[in-house]
Parts: sequence; C-alpha cells; structure tokens
Amino acid sequence: MVQKKSSPIKTIKLPNSYFERVNTPIFQALMQKDVFEDVKPRYWLCRALDKVMQESRHYFEEKQKLVRKYSQKYENDGGDEKKKWKKGDPVATPSGEPAWEDFDTFIKDLGELQQIEIDLGINVIQFDKPPNVTVNEMMLLLPFIEEKEK
Repeated sequence: MVQKKSSPIKTIKLPNSYFERVNTPIFQALMQKDVFEDVKPRYWLCRALDKVMQESRHYFEEKQKLVRKYSQKYENDGGDEKKKWKKGDPVATPSGEPAWEDFDTFIKDLGELQQIEIDLGINVIQFDKPPNVTVNEMMLLLPFIEEKEK
C-alpha cells in the first residue's frame, strides 16, 4: 500500500513591507467582512488579521525611528498657531512629509527593514468554498490562504 505523503504544514509568513497595507481602506474593509462562509476559515482569518495588526506595530515603531534618524530636526522648541514642536523633533514640509537630511540612507534602511520576514505562527488557511472578496481584497489575502487539496 502506498501512502500519500502529507505536505508539511505551512505557516503564514509576511515581509514587513506587507504592513504598509494595514492602514489602507481595502485592508480595513477586509477586517469588517465575512470573507468565508465556513466557520473554521473565517475564524482563522480573523485571528491572522488580528495578528497582522499586532505585528505591524513593531514595524511602524522601527520605521518611525528611521524617520527621526534621517530627517532634519528642529534646533529649538517653538511653534505657531497650528503646530508646536520641541527641540529634536523632525521638521515637516508643508505637505506633512519629513524634511530629509539623508533620504538615500533612509530608503536603504527602510528597504532592509521591509524585507524582514515575520512568521505569524498561524497555519495557512485552507478553504473549500472560495472567499467572497474583490480582486483587490484577494491580493491582500493571498499570503494567508490556499485551497484544500481534493
């Protein structure tokens, strides 16, 4: 008798660059949607998306450190009627973007940060019935799901 080899269990792994998507309207809508009819994949997707939100905090903290490191800083406390700042705070342009002191190195370090892969510690979600999502939502779901073998 020949036994079918079971494939090793895959866990959900994401590069830090994925976390840039968590503040988008598409991701926020996906978190509010019942993507799967069946309970098990719906439950695990909910857990996975919650874990993404938790893990994204670490990425954004490190990204903010890079912004502070490579942007111009105020030399003194100050402000105007719209905004107050303290000595050492990053200078912002009128559009709200940082005024860069070393943009090229910021981009290099940010790219390195974004390539770090995070294992969510949750198995890839298997499903029988396809998810009820738009194409853009499916693009966000791809790292999380796979169709069950039949």
